[in-house]
Amino acid sequence: MPGERDDVLSALGLTLPEEKVSDAHEFIISLDGALHQEWGPFANERGCRGQLWQHRDLLHLYRSTKASERDYFVNLRDLKDAAREYIESPWLHNLYLDWVFLDALTAGEIVVAMEKLQIAKLGFVYAICDGVAWKLALWRWVSPLVSLLEWFAPAALAIYFSSLSPWVFWLAGVYYATALVFLITWLGWRIRLLIRRQPTPAQRLMKIVDEAGRAYHSLAGPILHLPSIIKAFENATVNGVTFDHITYYILDHVSKKNPAVWDTNLRDSAPEGAQQSRFVVHP
Repeated sequence: MPGERDDVLSALGLTLPEEKVSDAHEFIISLDGALHQEWGPFANERGCRGQLWQHRDLLHLYRSTKASERDYFVNLRDLKDAAREYIESPWLHNLYLDWVFLDALTAGEIVVAMEKLQIAKLGFVYAICDGVAWKLALWRWVSPLVSLLEWFAPAALAIYFSSLSPWVFWLAGVYYATALVFLITWLGWRIRLLIRRQPTPAQRLMKIVDEAGRAYHSLAGPILHLPSIIKAFENATVNGVTFDHITYYILDHVSKKNPAVWDTNLRDSAPEGAQQSRFVVHP
């Protein structure tokens, strides 16, 4: 819609061919929607004047939001579609948008990995608690009691209901035999991993999240140091992190520009000589 998000286009200082003005509007509006989903934790930032994206504190995100909200952190599919359109549209290229895509794509992938990690570690408990930090902390206190009940409650119930039927003890025996088989199997699996010095799937995922987090931290700004960012992403890749190829493409694209100054400030992203009060239309 013409006029909507003119603040962003104006700050970007893009020099647009006249026939591309409408396309630029639609692109920014679509990108804004992918970054700020209706049910997500940053829905109130959608359409926020003078702002398009902010680097996120992911630890604070997990302390202050629910898993059901984090499912809408960003729309990765739409964001990747927007990134492909951006790459194919040289008239949109801008250092600020380069950073927006790098930061949002990396954060989105980390949040997806962190959700998988929490599910791997906590299983159905994570879903029941909706990933809420205080509920999970409470579960960590309660879970030892639940484990004790799992072992002692069936025996207590069998004794209590023994007068009704002798089959009660048989059922309790089946329960304990099954539980013992699962326990022995789990212990054997853990011992094999220790002997082979292999990490568990959750530990492998945790390492990937940590390495990706270090790369993401390099994008925090407000001043961005390109060699440090490239090195951080290379280190993460060497340590098993697989970023989307769009991320690598944008990094290569920025490195070819070799900007003297690169920051995360929208209003400072216009190229030298471009108008700041409105976006530039080239007839």
